[in-house]
Amino acid sequence: MSIALKITVAALAGVLAASDARAEERVEVRLTWKIKGEYAGLYMAEAKGLFAQQGLKVAIKQGAGGQAAMAALLQGQEDVVVAPGAYVLSSVAKGMPVKIIALYHPATPLALFSHADKPVRVPKDLEGKKIATSFDTFSNYIDVFCKKTAIDCSTVSRVRVNIAMQQPMFMDRQVDAFGGYLDVDWPLLKAAAPDPLINIDLTKYGMTIPGLSIVTSDAVIAERPEVLRKFLAAVGRGTEMARDNVAEATDVLMKIWDVAPNRAVVQEQIQSTVDFIPKVPNRPVGWIDQNALLASLDILQETDRIEYPKPVEKYYTNALLAR
Repeated sequence: MSIALKITVAALAGVLAASDARAEERVEVRLTWKIKGEYAGLYMAEAKGLFAQQGLKVAIKQGAGGQAAMAALLQGQEDVVVAPGAYVLSSVAKGMPVKIIALYHPATPLALFSHADKPVRVPKDLEGKKIATSFDTFSNYIDVFCKKTAIDCSTVSRVRVNIAMQQPMFMDRQVDAFGGYLDVDWPLLKAAAPDPLINIDLTKYGMTIPGLSIVTSDAVIAERPEVLRKFLAAVGRGTEMARDNVAEATDVLMKIWDVAPNRAVVQEQIQSTVDFIPKVPNRPVGWIDQNALLASLDILQETDRIEYPKPVEKYYTNALLAR
């Protein structure tokens, strides 16, 4: 090959590489917490090359709370945030220019955990018990739960502690029960407990507080709608793949989780997560039901998380989900 031809080939390769780089859209994703089974659909999409197929280069970053993640979103440091839907609704009500663009858990998998030898099997059993509370979802909405189930919460002794102390106090029998998530906390708790435990699924008692969701800013919706559509399509497909093959999704998380729980716990987290994602006929995964949001807004207003609710369309959009 002549020197001139070598230069031409090298130049062409450079042009093609530059073209590929320009074609690949970068998407910055921030989680509101550390890696857990709840995020399986997102990591499945990455592992299966679904983002790349959409022409996207996605950076998934772990988080340390909703407040920091949402601040980064508004500052333009992130394109999307994976966050609890209830937190997003409260943020919008306070004037934050963001929207939910996909909702995977219309009802957060909330539960109440207790020991089998001193059980809370039905809401009425909570009366007379001592429970650990903190700045967690269950503690925020316990009074609504009491009202919906007609139990006398004045008979419930509440011990306010740091959230990290709830499980140790429960294990040491200093409290009789505490609240958490069926898809994250329950598998971990069962694996750590020496004695049998039971739970109450609070979603069966009207606690329809939106959970796992994807949120972005109004500015990103206006500036990058096609990128968001591609991103949601990939995550939706990744979620379906995780639902269809939980064992494979477990493999994916185990490979990237630096200090993972044992495999059985991770697999149960993923299974529970996908079990709580509804299948809506003729709708893509993540489709947002307006009536579910309205019910949630009522609960948030009742607990003073929202003082003056906005029109429901201010909180979400389905326009970016493939039909």
